[in-house]
Amino acid sequence: MGSRGRMVWIAAAGAHLALVICGATGITPVSPAHFAGRMIETYRAYSGANNGFGFFAPGVASEWRATFDVCNDGHCIPAAEEQVAGESRLLLQTINSLLGESELRDLLAASHAARLFARYPHADAVLVKAGVFVVPTMAHYRRGARPQWRDLYGFAFRRH
Repeated sequence: MGSRGRMVWIAAAGAHLALVICGATGITPVSPAHFAGRMIETYRAYSGANNGFGFFAPGVASEWRATFDVCNDGHCIPAAEEQVAGESRLLLQTINSLLGESELRDLLAASHAARLFARYPHADAVLVKAGVFVVPTMAHYRRGARPQWRDLYGFAFRRH
């Protein structure tokens, strides 16, 4: 590659970096009302350069999980978590994130309970606990608070 080709790549990388900085700071460089603005916004959307990078912002959602107890004759034991990896694990995490939606929480808990009744045919009850990973603010962290799982909702299902 000649020096002209290298300069084109450097200029393209610089323009992309400028658009990433605009995305991180929430600035729209050219109004989408103009053709050039629509082209730039399309590029930013496809390349991810429009992200606000708010990972540590207070509005970032916490992770949800479901844990289970299987009960038989009044004795409850924690159900072993299914060992899955890769895309299956990601799918389960995505499904469990729906526990944060109040209109879906009951349905998702019932679905988990049905799956556990199938896995444990001797169980006469299943407890589904919906928990959230609570991350303290930096001020609380400095005072000793640490991230932890906290169960927020519990659902009991009986076999009929």
